[in-house]
Amino acid sequence: LPDPHPSRLPRHRMVCTSQQERVRQARLAHFQSKAALSQADASPQAATSAERYREQRAVEREEAMPNELQAARAEIERLRALLEKSQAPAKRVRTQQRVSAEARLDGSAPMKDKPDDAAELSEQPSRPASDSSNPLWSPARYLPLSESGTARGSQALSLRELVQVRDGGYMWQLGSAFLDTGNLGMTIIDSNFACTHGLFNEQARGPPSQVVAHTTIRGVVPGATIRVPVIILALRIRDHHLQIRAAVSTLGSDDLLLGVDVLDPLFAAGFRIDAASL
Repeated sequence: LPDPHPSRLPRHRMVCTSQQERVRQARLAHFQSKAALSQADASPQAATSAERYREQRAVEREEAMPNELQAARAEIERLRALLEKSQAPAKRVRTQQRVSAEARLDGSAPMKDKPDDAAELSEQPSRPASDSSNPLWSPARYLPLSESGTARGSQALSLRELVQVRDGGYMWQLGSAFLDTGNLGMTIIDSNFACTHGLFNEQARGPPSQVVAHTTIRGVVPGATIRVPVIILALRIRDHHLQIRAAVSTLGSDDLLLGVDVLDPLFAAGFRIDAASL
């Protein structure tokens, strides 16, 4: 029959088991102590190796840094030289244009440049004696009327002039004008021209209205008269501004018929009617 109490071993077997357990534990403790000693011996060596590696890398970086800085400085100097070389032609052109502009404004020889511009000017090509024959030296360009010689230089008026009239929207509109030296009265503006540009509305009744007064115009036929409205008119002739009263009537081929109220201020300002246009 099987033993009802299998855990109950013989005494000699229990003694052998306890001795084997003690031997096993002793061996385990021996190996653990040996492993701890070996780990303690290896840790300082690993830490020392890592520290030496870091120090070596730091020394290498410190040694390589001056070389990198020197290479960066050399690259910067090279790029700066290339930039100055590329900007040199444009700088010479700007200097030449400035000298030419000063010469045109002064009407004399070019002004002396600063010492730092002397070397740049010496590198420029010499300008030919006849500038007018070469369009590259004196290209065609726009000159405002106030600065051109035709605006105020000649001051010669023709019998028919292009004038500017300020419309109802305060914008300047071109119109043809006839300088009638025999008109001793008021300047006359064509009714169609005045209505087109908002200066007069013949259909308007009562205030507000552009009409400030009424006047009588006498024609060339003896006894022929007509009653017409009068408006305020702003004119600009050869950059000369005038504000006058103008009669509104039907004209022929011209938009305005200028009288002495416009011609007298122009003559006083130095303008004259060109004899070739008479």
